Parts: sequence; C-alpha cells; structure tokens
Amino acid sequence: MGVVKQVFDLKGPLKGKGGTLAQWRDDTQARLAEVYAEMAQLSTESRSIDGRQFALYVYRLRDASQLRWRMKNKDHATWPVIEPLLADMAPGLAQWYRRAEEVAQILNHREQALRYELKTVCRVISVGPRTAQSYRGSIGRGVGGGRPRSKSSTAAVKATGDIRGAAELSR
Repeated sequence: MGVVKQVFDLKGPLKGKGGTLAQWRDDTQARLAEVYAEMAQLSTESRSIDGRQFALYVYRLRDASQLRWRMKNKDHATWPVIEPLLADMAPGLAQWYRRAEEVAQILNHREQALRYELKTVCRVISVGPRTAQSYRGSIGRGVGGGRPRSKSSTAAVKATGDIRGAAELSR
C-alpha cells in the first residue's frame, strides 16, 4: 500500500517559489497526478488479493476520480457493508483492509481538494489579477451587503466617516 504523503505548506503556494500562477498550476497538476497514481496502486493491490470478496476500484465521473468498494460480482458496496465481512478473515488481512479504507478516504479527500485548487488557479489565470477594492462600506454587512442601512445611519457615516458609531446612532 502506498504511503500517503502529508504536505503542509504553511507559506502558501506563491511564497518563495517564483510566485507565478503557471508554477502554481503546474505544481497542483503534478500533485493531482501523484494522487491518481496512488489511487491506481491501491486499487491494483486490493484486487490482487487471492480469494477476495471485494476490492477498491477507481471510479471516474467527469473530471473526478474516487476509490470505491465493489464486491467480487461488481456490485457497489460501502464500508459499513464491507466491515462486518472482516470478522471471518485472518487478523492481518482484516487490518490491511481497515488501513486500505483509511488511505482510500484520505486519497479521495486529497483528490477533491486538489481538483478545487486546480480549478481555482485556472480561474485566476483566466480572469487575471483583481483590482484593489475598498471594503470599508461592506464591513459587518455580511455576504451581499446584508440589510440596507437606515437613512440616519447613512448620514452618520457620511458625517463622521466611522461606520461603528453609525450603528449606535441608528438605534
């Protein structure tokens, strides 16, 4: 079973690496390819067990891939269906299947996160850099601007320039 690599880059994808969006995209694509290779390896290993009743298969849907359990007759199965079957197996093999389930879940989540990261960087590349915006008028107003300000609150902000004091004046 392949080892799941834990990658923690606290500086983010653009710090100290040249900082180009193309580098970020290429790095994300390479990490996604590694995850797909690890998925294929785990699937192959689970299917190579002699006398197996179930195995992990790579399931593809559009641009996504996931590891899923299937019974030997190719029916889909979930872990709650598989887990009771481990009681009849040798302890070492049962432990291998438990570990395979854990690794499969990690790989599925890593794949999902990397696809989102790749989608994000591709969107940033296609849109280009954002212009700087002032957030002063939207502080504390929630997504979409929240509820409209009262007339007295708006007047207070214009007069004082302080949004915090305006909330108290409008009450």
